Amino acid sequence: MRRWSRVAAAVAVCTGSALLAPHAAFACSGPALTLDEATTTATLILAGRVSSNPHEWAYELEVEEVFRGPRSDTVLIGPIEPATPPICSHQLEVGERVVVALRDPSDLGLFSSAVWHLLPDGSVGTIAPEPPAATHDELFASLRLLPDTAIAPVPQPAIPLRPVGVILLAAGMALGIARPAIRHGIGSAIPGRHTPQGRANP
Repeated sequence: MRRWSRVAAAVAVCTGSALLAPHAAFACSGPALTLDEATTTATLILAGRVSSNPHEWAYELEVEEVFRGPRSDTVLIGPIEPATPPICSHQLEVGERVVVALRDPSDLGLFSSAVWHLLPDGSVGTIAPEPPAATHDELFASLRLLPDTAIAPVPQPAIPLRPVGVILLAAGMALGIARPAIRHGIGSAIPGRHTPQGRANP
């Protein structure tokens, strides 16, 4: 009932605004989010149960499964202190299970986020966009196939640097060891030069 009372209040606000300013009636109008937009632009996709409503428009969820984004046991979604009441936002109820696909965890706007309600009968309900599956199990299976683009690994350099450094170090050490022997050999070959025993070369 709480959710529907908020929706009714939102409608009343929009209706009252329409009497004062004709353009205000379209405050909640906009392009509906498509399923492709919801799943490709979201940085956080997870399933959870609404455990509390700490702020008027924000909710804490006990996380059941994360399909995209950072892993955690709980997450806070929705604006905590919005500048204006976000009446065009998804409304949740404490105790219900949901799957959310959010571009920004603080944004539950109807036209920028997706919320799919996991109903007790095993079906999936929503306002928009349409869910990618009709049942809980099918929805979870389809979301598990999504790439976790939010935490993609950083590309590594293609050329390994450490082996090159080891090779150069080994070559330098070999050259340092061979240099005294080379000097000794050259000195012995020059006529008139003495050997280490003090005898002249023939």
